Amino acid sequence: MAQDRTITGRVTDAASNEGLPGVTVLVKGTQIGSTTDVNGNYTINAPANAATLVFSFVGYTTTEWAIGNATTINITLGTDARQLNVVVVTVLGYAREIETLPYSVGAVSSENLTYAKSNDVTRALAGKVAGRALPVLPSITLTL
Repeated sequence: MAQDRTITGRVTDAASNEGLPGVTVLVKGTQIGSTTDVNGNYTINAPANAATLVFSFVGYTTTEWAIGNATTINITLGTDARQLNVVVVTVLGYAREIETLPYSVGAVSSENLTYAKSNDVTRALAGKVAGRALPVLPSITLTL
């Protein structure tokens, strides 16, 4: 019977070389995974037949790494150059194109959120769109 093997390592930012906390580490093709700690360190128990680890983190490029016979795998993630320009949040949580909505859409720029005094997004958006209070607003457009 095949044994699991323990793989350890550290995930760092390519620009600063600092550890990245919260990076998802998965054995490709399975639901076996782990996350990095506050210093970017991880430990994962992979099946003996596992071939690839997948490292992913919001704002960084997803990286796949062949395991081979390694027991230590250190990875450096680079930032993802793609940026989100417009987000439309509808009442039901569906993402839709602005042109396809049957109702008007209020717009909130990223500067309005940046200068908000609250860390709570809901409170930061309150009063930013004319006409209605946030909880009953059909949709909000965030331009980032």
